[in-house]
Amino acid sequence: MRGVHEVVEIGRPLRGDGTAAEDRFARFPAGHTIKGMFFKRLVTIIGHDGLDELDLREKPRNGRYLPFKSYPQIDYSRVAHRAARTFYRHQDTREAMRRLAREDFAEFAKSRVAKVALSFVGDCADTLKRMPDLYRMTLEGGSFYAEDRDDGVRLSFREFYGWLDCYPIGTLEGIVLHYGHQPQVEMNLEDDLNGTFDVTWS
Repeated sequence: MRGVHEVVEIGRPLRGDGTAAEDRFARFPAGHTIKGMFFKRLVTIIGHDGLDELDLREKPRNGRYLPFKSYPQIDYSRVAHRAARTFYRHQDTREAMRRLAREDFAEFAKSRVAKVALSFVGDCADTLKRMPDLYRMTLEGGSFYAEDRDDGVRLSFREFYGWLDCYPIGTLEGIVLHYGHQPQVEMNLEDDLNGTFDVTWS
């Protein structure tokens, strides 16, 4: 995938499946990890039987993910994909993953580390600009940057393996919706792993 440009608005679904799921999974570096706090709601969707059916690198003990323990990002990707295809089965894969990701910020905001990290954040723009720090707190692997734009915030992702053409859109939309605004995200991707997202809201 090269040179993708797309303007995404609430109410306008993403189309297609993008790169095949198994091709995405095959690329994940072994050292890329994510905190267990994000797995809980996904396991609730797919159930422990669904979790057992997946080819995971690290099975959680007793089926329970520990919030601050790091797990392979590829495992999260597999669990998220199964949850999205289960809960949003009538949507194309990209739209299903986008919708699933909208709840990421709400889940993170419940954690103790988030309460500290967000204690001095005042509004939607401040939170979006803190996203690189929040990613670094919960992910290992990839690089993230944020900068002010005239009418919003630009987020840059480098070497990000987590469904860049759809998943971050939902995460960013979830933040804007959390503050009671309507988001618009302009996505410019160099390829499957690198790109920018210009976030504006009304």
